[in-house]
Amino acid sequence: MLAMGRCAQDDYYLVPIDDKELPEEITKRFSKRIEDVLPLENHCLLVFFRDGVVKKCDLQKHFEKTRAFQILLKKPDYFQHVQMQTGGYGVAWDVNMTVSDAMLYRVGKSVPLTIEDFRNFATHRVINAAEAAEILGCSRQNIIDLTKRGKLHPIKTSEKSTLYLKSEVLKRNWQ
Repeated sequence: MLAMGRCAQDDYYLVPIDDKELPEEITKRFSKRIEDVLPLENHCLLVFFRDGVVKKCDLQKHFEKTRAFQILLKKPDYFQHVQMQTGGYGVAWDVNMTVSDAMLYRVGKSVPLTIEDFRNFATHRVINAAEAAEILGCSRQNIIDLTKRGKLHPIKTSEKSTLYLKSEVLKRNWQ
């Protein structure tokens, strides 16, 4: 970093270049890399690619054929722990359980959705417990109690926060 990509022993050095300066074949190849991935039900993934395409990828048949993926069929909770590989070259559950970006692009079915649409949905339609309490005009403890009694269904729970669909909280407000 201090040498700005140069080394005394090298004849060549690294310099940052703008994406617009890349050759077209490289730009085309990198456009199919993964931007984000979201696990869905029934061994499907919602995959957001760099070229703006969003695809729903059903991996059930691939998992049935490949021995390394058998654990994902037996324990569905493991499937939810999918991670995008560094650089967007694929997705992985473990070192031996990876699926390439090219395969996902090939087997996926296009969905009329953009990553901006998805971000917009998450920004405006997913709320935390404090926001839910404000909408319902009650305390956070009451929200926790409603959740424990099965009256509200969180979409994500962690030690520090719980997230809900705003539509479900609003529906609860109208009852």
